[in-house]
Amino acid sequence: MTLSPLEILDLQDQLSDWLSRLVIEDPLTQLDIQDEITVIMAKLGYGLFSTNAFIAVLENLEPYVTTFITMPQICDGADRWWEKTGKQLAA
Repeated sequence: MTLSPLEILDLQDQLSDWLSRLVIEDPLTQLDIQDEITVIMAKLGYGLFSTNAFIAVLENLEPYVTTFITMPQICDGADRWWEKTGKQLAA
Protein backbone atom coordinates (compact mmCIF):
# COMPACT_ATOMS: atom_id res chain seq x y z
CA MET A 1 0.00 0.00 0.00
CA THR A 2 1.44 3.34 -1.07
CA LEU A 3 0.49 6.39 0.95
CA SER A 4 0.10 9.85 -0.50
CA PRO A 5 2.25 12.64 0.93
CA LEU A 6 -0.81 14.03 2.75
CA GLU A 7 -1.57 10.64 4.29
CA ILE A 8 2.03 10.37 5.46
CA LEU A 9 1.88 13.85 7.01
CA ASP A 10 -1.40 12.98 8.73
CA LEU A 11 0.09 9.81 10.19
CA GLN A 12 3.19 11.70 11.30
CA ASP A 13 0.98 14.26 13.05
CA GLN A 14 -0.92 11.48 14.79
CA LEU A 15 2.35 9.85 15.82
CA SER A 16 3.64 13.13 17.21
CA ASP A 17 0.44 13.61 19.22
CA TRP A 18 0.61 10.11 20.68
CA LEU A 19 4.31 10.47 21.54
CA SER A 20 3.69 13.75 23.35
CA ARG A 21 0.86 12.13 25.35
CA LEU A 22 3.01 9.12 26.16
CA VAL A 23 5.20 11.06 28.60
CA ILE A 24 2.34 12.53 30.63
CA GLU A 25 -0.07 9.61 30.95
CA ASP A 26 -0.29 6.96 33.65
CA PRO A 27 1.32 3.54 32.98
CA LEU A 28 -1.92 1.78 31.98
CA THR A 29 -2.80 4.48 29.49
CA GLN A 30 0.77 4.33 28.18
CA LEU A 31 0.17 0.72 27.15
CA ASP A 32 -2.81 1.77 25.05
CA ILE A 33 -0.81 4.61 23.53
CA GLN A 34 2.02 2.23 22.63
CA ASP A 35 -0.53 0.07 20.82
CA GLU A 36 -1.69 3.11 18.84
CA ILE A 37 1.93 4.00 18.03
CA THR A 38 2.52 0.46 16.76
CA VAL A 39 -0.52 0.73 14.47
CA ILE A 40 0.67 4.05 13.04
CA MET A 41 4.20 2.72 12.52
CA ALA A 42 2.76 -0.26 10.63
CA LYS A 43 0.69 2.07 8.44
CA LEU A 44 3.85 4.04 7.68
CA GLY A 45 5.44 0.82 6.50
CA TYR A 46 7.75 0.16 9.42
CA GLY A 47 5.92 -2.89 10.74
CA LEU A 48 6.42 -3.94 14.31
CA PHE A 49 9.37 -2.36 15.99
CA SER A 50 11.58 -3.65 18.75
CA THR A 51 13.23 -1.35 21.26
CA ASN A 52 16.13 -3.77 21.62
CA ALA A 53 16.67 -3.90 17.87
CA PHE A 54 16.67 -0.10 17.69
CA ILE A 55 19.23 0.14 20.50
CA ALA A 56 21.38 -2.47 18.76
CA VAL A 57 21.37 -0.38 15.57
CA LEU A 58 22.46 2.68 17.54
CA GLU A 59 25.24 0.72 19.22
CA ASN A 60 26.43 -0.53 15.82
CA LEU A 61 26.86 3.08 14.68
CA GLU A 62 29.54 3.71 17.31
CA PRO A 63 32.52 2.86 15.04
CA TYR A 64 31.29 5.40 12.48
CA VAL A 65 30.68 8.24 14.91
CA THR A 66 33.87 9.75 16.26
CA THR A 67 32.35 12.69 18.11
CA PHE A 68 29.55 12.49 20.63
CA ILE A 69 27.72 15.53 21.92
CA THR A 70 27.19 15.64 25.65
CA MET A 71 24.13 17.10 27.34
CA PRO A 72 26.12 20.09 28.72
CA GLN A 73 27.30 20.84 25.17
CA ILE A 74 23.70 20.76 23.94
CA CYS A 75 22.62 23.11 26.74
CA ASP A 76 25.50 25.50 26.04
CA GLY A 77 24.63 25.54 22.34
CA ALA A 78 20.97 26.20 23.12
CA ASP A 79 21.96 29.06 25.43
CA ARG A 80 24.18 30.60 22.76
CA TRP A 81 21.42 30.27 20.17
CA TRP A 82 18.92 31.90 22.53
CA GLU A 83 21.24 34.82 23.24
CA LYS A 84 22.08 35.29 19.56
CA THR A 85 18.79 34.50 17.79
CA GLY A 86 16.00 33.42 20.10
CA LYS A 87 15.58 36.71 21.93
CA GLN A 88 15.26 38.55 18.62
CA LEU A 89 12.60 36.13 17.38
CA ALA A 90 10.67 36.36 20.65
CA ALA A 91 10.58 40.17 20.59
